[in-house]
Amino acid sequence: MATYTLFWHPRVSSLAPQAVLEEVSVDYDMRRIDLESREQKSEAYLRINPNGLLPALLLEDGSPIFESAGIVILHGTDTLSDTGEYLLREMPDLGVPVVITGAMRPYEMKRSDALQNLTEALLAAT
Repeated sequence: MATYTLFWHPRVSSLAPQAVLEEVSVDYDMRRIDLESREQKSEAYLRINPNGLLPALLLEDGSPIFESAGIVILHGTDTLSDTGEYLLREMPDLGVPVVITGAMRPYEMKRSDALQNLTEALLAAT
């Protein structure tokens, strides 16, 4: 059974969240929303994204993520602090949340906290 659900349509920017799901190798379902019938404005979909826009991602606990103006950077831990220092120095006024996350163990290894770190980073960036 899939743990995440990505609500998408080919004419909206759904590639980034799908790429993240693929990269971390989690089970997910893709639920295509019919824009022509205005399904994104249906009562059921508005419970997921009250703005009625796509894409949206439903997490395994049922909480949604949508319309993130933030930036999440997946990074190796060896130089994570260097990247944070660079961003603060060179781009101090981005105007959106920037979350840098990583893990000591790669995603595919047992007992890795990478997926939890990524999920929490996505929530922090919204």
